[in-house]
Formats: sequence, structure tokens, C-alpha cells
Amino acid sequence: GTVSGLVKAASSDSGYSNAADKLVKESVPILYRELKKTKTLRLAAEETVIRSPAYARAKGSEPKVLWHRFLLADGYKYFPEEEDLTALAKTLRVDGVIIVNITYTVGSSGVNLFGLLHLGTQRGVTRLDVTAIDRNGETVWRDSVSGKSDDSIGAIGESANFVKLHPLFLNATEHAVQDLVARLEQRI
Repeated sequence: GTVSGLVKAASSDSGYSNAADKLVKESVPILYRELKKTKTLRLAAEETVIRSPAYARAKGSEPKVLWHRFLLADGYKYFPEEEDLTALAKTLRVDGVIIVNITYTVGSSGVNLFGLLHLGTQRGVTRLDVTAIDRNGETVWRDSVSGKSDDSIGAIGESANFVKLHPLFLNATEHAVQDLVARLEQRI
């Protein structure tokens, strides 16, 4: 899983980069827990995959595309090329691999006064972009979903307080992955 986020973070307690690392770390178990509920896929245990000698030997790339740098979940590598993923599936002796890209954004609603002050609320919004590639190099599943947090926080101005938004992002991630699983079950 990787994450990218483009959000204005102006206040001193916004703590964006630290918050993002922690957010990715805490999002991975949510993704695993919910994806395991599908009857369509049988997931290999995370520890089995990332601790395997085959995964250790696999050479990932720098997690960067143009000016975007992606955060990687602990123990994971970045494989941008389809042939790398196909080789990885074969080496790991699995039917395919799933790549999940997580983007966190702040959903705002409220009032602009004289184009200066923004009074309103902010919600955590999580977008999941998923691609699954089988060991023959075929894309067997591709989908994008967004989830919104149940709760919101009050906001003044356009800066985001990531400390307060943190649990809202996790809640939004849970909604997004549940939607993803439901959509997968409907398709099959």
C-alpha cells in the first residue's frame, strides 16, 4: 500500500508528514481486515509475504512519480512496472498481487466570507485506487472508491489539523474499503 496526499497544511500543529506516516501504518490493518472478509479473494497473510525470502530478494523502485513521493507502509516495496508485479506473483507462488494506493484529503464544507475566511467543517476523505495483476500479467481487478468519515471537526481558515483529523481519516478508510469489498462481491 502506498499513500499520497496533497493538502494545504498551514497551522503549526498540522504535523502533516509525521501524521501521514502514522496514518499509513494504521490504515494497513484496516485494509487487511476488511479485504479478508471477501469471499472472492483469499489473501496471503501480510507477514508471510513481506517476510518471505522471495520478497526480500525482489528489488523495488524508489517510490516516486514525477514530483510525487509516495509513503510506503512498513516493510513494503514499490513496484511501478507490471512485469515486476507479474514476476513477484510467480516468485511468491500466489495467483496475483494487489496494489492499493491510498490518498487522504480533507473534505470541507462551509462559508467563504469576502473570499477570506472559511468557516465550516472538515471531514476525513480517503480514496482507494486498487489494481490486481495476476501471474500472467493480466489486470484482473481495477477499482477506485472514496470513503468519508462519519464525524467532522469545526474549521476556520483553510489549514488542516491532522492531529484531530487522524481518527476521521481512519474511519473514512474503513468506509472506503468496505465499499470496495461490496463492489467486488457484486461484480463476481
